[in-house]
Amino acid sequence: MKNEEVTLILAGGNLSLPFLENVIKEYAGATIIAADRGLEACMKLQIEPDYVIGDFDSLDEQVKDAFLADRRNVTKLNPIKDDTDSEAALHLAFEKTKGDRNRNQTGSCAWQYCHFRTGLCTGSPYFSFG
Repeated sequence: MKNEEVTLILAGGNLSLPFLENVIKEYAGATIIAADRGLEACMKLQIEPDYVIGDFDSLDEQVKDAFLADRRNVTKLNPIKDDTDSEAALHLAFEKTKGDRNRNQTGSCAWQYCHFRTGLCTGSPYFSFG
């Protein structure tokens, strides 16, 4: 597998920055999508994500001001929605890979239950098991 075929989704939660840094180094060249508070981890690690998506309701105001003002590839979601920001990021990942379901290496680095549920419930049609 080539790293260019990998998409990493950084979502909110208690991210281990050293772990995340190792994953990003291992998959250098991967597409990085920051979902809402995942952008804070990107800023701390000085990583420029390829795409940013979320309602940004949980994003630190300083990060919001520093990053979101003049960037392209930012999708602002309505905070009144049924989907989580992580679910929207997963849909974005497959949209940007043109729905190629063979690209089943999307990983979500998050530890909150709602994000874990998103990966299992929403991601299951995209992943091949076995």
